[in-house]
Amino acid sequence: MLSIVMPCYRAEEYVADIVGDVLRQTYAHWELIAVSNGPGQEAQLEILRRLASSDEKGRVKVLSVERGNVSNARNVGIEHATGEWITFVDADDRLADDHLQRYIDAIGAGQADILCGGITEHWVKEQRTALRPLPALRGRQAKRTLLLEEPIMVNSIWNKVFRAAFVRQTGVRYREEFTQSQDAIYVRELLLQTEDVATFPLTGYRYMHHRVRTNSMSRYHACFCHAVEEKQRLLDELLRQVGLSEQEITAHRNATLYTSTYQCFFNLFRANCPLTFAQRKGEVQRILFADQDKLLVIRQQDRTQHNRAQRIFDRFCDWGSPWWMTAFYQVGSTLLYTFWPLFQKFYPMLHK
Repeated sequence: MLSIVMPCYRAEEYVADIVGDVLRQTYAHWELIAVSNGPGQEAQLEILRRLASSDEKGRVKVLSVERGNVSNARNVGIEHATGEWITFVDADDRLADDHLQRYIDAIGAGQADILCGGITEHWVKEQRTALRPLPALRGRQAKRTLLLEEPIMVNSIWNKVFRAAFVRQTGVRYREEFTQSQDAIYVRELLLQTEDVATFPLTGYRYMHHRVRTNSMSRYHACFCHAVEEKQRLLDELLRQVGLSEQEITAHRNATLYTSTYQCFFNLFRANCPLTFAQRKGEVQRILFADQDKLLVIRQQDRTQHNRAQRIFDRFCDWGSPWWMTAFYQVGSTLLYTFWPLFQKFYPMLHK
């Protein structure tokens, strides 16, 4: 049997679709463990319980966690899983009708501790779709390919099926202290524990790009940089494990250094950031200017494809003044979060 863990938080707009997709699966031997996390989820819980009662086989289990985050919800779901295999879905994504069956067929072709498939990405607003399959590989070659693919492939939890006995044997749990990159850290910690990995050219998981997905990136996260650093540390360990040289690992790290630093920097200027100006300046110094080797890599990035916001960031990196950089972005952040909600409110009224 296959256990499906689904954390839910304010997903009442989408959850009926994903549960409907699970109920329509051509493979029937599954259980869905829906974990509603956080208070004030009555509407979501009502929908989940109604959907659970509609399944005559009783395969949909609804749990409620009043306090906790998505990591806690996934840990609770894993603890309640009774299947031989465990997989995950997000409450606002979709599944092809044969998604589970194709994973079961892949399991039958040769059991592994971790099975990884590709995905279908769908941008809802733009009505655009992209297929991202993986090659059919096994063992170290599969693991190496997965690590060197686009980050979404190794960072994601929902394009993978895990042997339940393996997960429990490792003792790896979601680290609830992180509010960003939880999936990537969990997956990497499990990958470190096994060479028995298989990849398959499956694309039945439909990752839906809704606007709601950007909400977590609009809030300040105190652990953001720590999570980024931990994610990179684990990836470096994995790349050593599959045989990359230190020079290759450094080159791979440098290829993503600009993006990770850029994200860590802007985390400091989110609307709810409690840091003072001096604290922000200290973090800017630490993130950007304290390591001259890192700063050199950032300054040497190809800037031809950078957007306007990135080009402003680049200029300040070149200038090298953490005080002026912090002052500019703190003023800009204050103006943005003060006036942007007003602009969004009154702009439609001006065009009536």
